[in-house]
Amino acid sequence: MARKTHISILQFDERMIARLRVKRSPKGVDFVSYDVESGAWSYSDGTLAEAVRTFAKAHQLGGDSVCTVLPRHDMTARILSLPTQSAVEIESMVHLSAEEYVPYPAHELVIDQAVLQKSGDGTSKVIAVFAHRDVVEAHVDVLRKSAIDPEHIYVSTACLASAAQLARVEEQRYAIVN
Repeated sequence: MARKTHISILQFDERMIARLRVKRSPKGVDFVSYDVESGAWSYSDGTLAEAVRTFAKAHQLGGDSVCTVLPRHDMTARILSLPTQSAVEIESMVHLSAEEYVPYPAHELVIDQAVLQKSGDGTSKVIAVFAHRDVVEAHVDVLRKSAIDPEHIYVSTACLASAAQLARVEEQRYAIVN
């Protein structure tokens, strides 16, 4: 199967569906289009899934590599300093401390983490993200009902950072404001 040249980054909620479409190029990534539709839909009655399905057909998402974005306001993110650089220990520490950061038991959460920086003294700076399982399952249910199979599901802030890194052509400083 040929590599898909277009990438669609899809974000939706009960008020808006948006898609940023970019194309892989020798320089990295080129902007193609930005499509947005506003409305009043609902997860519970299926109108959001129908609206996303209609949007996907109208904007031909089927031929693209699709990434979706969970809204940042639906989860909790924390930057933690941990006394280890071991990936297994970091994961364990983040899972054990989850209930300190959100008002839900750990078994109701989807938890992920990434090392931001390793220090010479054996410690790590880690970003940990905690989302209630219902939030993630509702998002995936809309995608399933819309016949969209995403390659990645990002937190909105992580998606912005990934796009900025992909778009960097030369070494330069930049900032992301969200």
